Amino acid sequence: MSNSKRHHYVAKAILKNFCEGGESLFYVKKDSQPSVIERRNIKSIFCRRHINSFPTNDGMKDDTVERFFGEHLDNFIPHWQFVFEMAISQGNVVFDSLEDKQRFKAFFYFHVKRTPDFTDPIIEKVSFETFNEQTIQEFEDKHRKLTDDEISLFHNPEFRSLALGQTRVVNLSRQSEKILKVIEEMNVIVATPKRNAKNFIVGSNPVVRFCDYPSQPLGERGVELWTTFSPKIAVGLVARSASNNSVLLLEDEHVRKINHELTKKSRSIASASDKLLISLSKIAW
Repeated sequence: MSNSKRHHYVAKAILKNFCEGGESLFYVKKDSQPSVIERRNIKSIFCRRHINSFPTNDGMKDDTVERFFGEHLDNFIPHWQFVFEMAISQGNVVFDSLEDKQRFKAFFYFHVKRTPDFTDPIIEKVSFETFNEQTIQEFEDKHRKLTDDEISLFHNPEFRSLALGQTRVVNLSRQSEKILKVIEEMNVIVATPKRNAKNFIVGSNPVVRFCDYPSQPLGERGVELWTTFSPKIAVGLVARSASNNSVLLLEDEHVRKINHELTKKSRSIASASDKLLISLSKIAW
């Protein structure tokens, strides 16, 4: 049963890395017009109530999926942070074991899927395609005529919300073996700004994709996935043939490119610098 109501789709352990002491940082939402920069505690951002829970027959909330994230993935974030800091210091990414490396790649996979910025458009599409009169007609043609109560339930907003929420959780619990296999074959790259004055942000959609050509499949050379772990650490997955270097010093333009893409793809962003958020929100939103 659920003991956790507030589920963070960007783990608090990552958000804490962006705080300059304490547990608060600057935060801005895309739909806030004009953009209002707020000082917020990490407990209150990049989270949604029971987003990964599903209802049980007794009316309780089961958060098995959320507890899986915490116990098997998010708890290792401080360790991976140390691994990446050592990589920047020593010039090479070294995980403790193959299992540790595979666990991080599993985290990266779910880091893409967990955010509502990624799943909400999918859910909206499912809602549009499912909750319409054609669905009722197809069901009745194939099975039986629906009762008045069933039709009323079908049109009930609360029922629709519940059904779509459960669909989201079920899809999260399913892993694409094909994508995971591709990710397992990719290299882990760590990058840090070349100039100390430059910093990364964190976005509500925390992973950005870069590719040389539109619709280029993941795993090919030229396709990269990047996420930010702290103001000074970004971690990427790249094709094995893409680079012989596992640690990169990024020029200002490349730091800006990652931040810009994070902002474009996210509904909200956060940073230790309010000036950086103001600049990015003006340009990207």
